[in-house]
Amino acid sequence: GTNSPPLQHTDELVLYRMAKLRSSSSLPVTTSQGPVASVPLSTRMCISAVGGMGAATFCHPIDVIRIQMQLFPYRGTFHAAKSIASTQGIGALYSGVTAAYLRQWTYGSCRMGAYSFMLNRAKSQRDGPVPFTQKLLMGCLSGGVGSFTGTPSELAMVRMGADKRLPEAERRGYKNVFDCIVRVAREEGPTAL
Repeated sequence: GTNSPPLQHTDELVLYRMAKLRSSSSLPVTTSQGPVASVPLSTRMCISAVGGMGAATFCHPIDVIRIQMQLFPYRGTFHAAKSIASTQGIGALYSGVTAAYLRQWTYGSCRMGAYSFMLNRAKSQRDGPVPFTQKLLMGCLSGGVGSFTGTPSELAMVRMGADKRLPEAERRGYKNVFDCIVRVAREEGPTAL
């Protein structure tokens, strides 16, 4: 039916709410305590960004290795990781992590926000389920919005991740992601972002 099963345990309730958030279903959620309010768009966007930041914390070293392998010669992934860690220190694998976090706040939250907004709007304008082709179009549009807003932080992440490997005279020595974005815009023009 359209009613959700009542939930007795707090753990079940949390898991059910998380599944409900992921499914973006318009069906009412009911617990043994009564109906549960839907998750606000701003909360969904924050959850998306924080989740992305958690993933970035673990995946960022792989991004740094990938970037440096594209710019400098290495024999392979493990050689690159070992070389970076031994010549620049283990912290070099986290060069530009602030940019990766900003990317998740801009790209991840904007993409989730735009998609959720369009999906909720489409659901409110129809009686039945939203067709797959319409959801696909919404996904493409929201991905485009997210990519547009996340590009400056992506650029900063690449620049910051490769900066320590450049010859001393060519290093830019960015202090953080904001310093990088501001300097790129000032020195190279806003279109460089």
